[in-house]
Amino acid sequence: MRAVDSESLNKLLKKFKKISDKNGLVEKEKFKALIEAHFQGSDGTLNRMILLLFDRDGSSTIDLREFIMTLTLISSNSADWKGRVELAYLSADLNSDGSITRDELRAVFRTCKKVHIYAASNKTKPLDSITLDPKLTMTVHEEADGVFDAIAKADPKAITKDELVSACEKDEGIRKKILSTLVLDHTKAMIDGL
Repeated sequence: MRAVDSESLNKLLKKFKKISDKNGLVEKEKFKALIEAHFQGSDGTLNRMILLLFDRDGSSTIDLREFIMTLTLISSNSADWKGRVELAYLSADLNSDGSITRDELRAVFRTCKKVHIYAASNKTKPLDSITLDPKLTMTVHEEADGVFDAIAKADPKAITKDELVSACEKDEGIRKKILSTLVLDHTKAMIDGL
């Protein structure tokens, strides 16, 4: 993880103070409202993915350390791909059970496709109004299944963090697909807009 210069740190502190409560925490519901405002609508999977990026300890709150740590990784260059792959793992383990199932990976890929459609519409079409037609859904599922099958070796029902990191280390194509699930630019833009 790269070091944060004092100017950047001061900007992050100001942004955090805008959204945190008097105890220095951002409650899950408040952060969810920020996500929904930024994307002009609600998407349960996207909300969960972004919350998991920031709520590193699973407390349903985001503290300053979690906020800065996540934004530092999000803002870092692609040389730190392992840190970003670990973020992808955290955000794709939607039920926080320590592994990613085929259904979770499919949900993440579907949500990312919706976010890309949202961005392509110049953010004029609210995220919650975007639906994937059956053909596109099948294409997205096939892509997710291809990635899942290429990674899941020990247990064909789930992917572990070690399996994900190892697969991304060996195969740049898998790494690019996994890293594209992070919607980092959109998350960073949401925070920059505070």
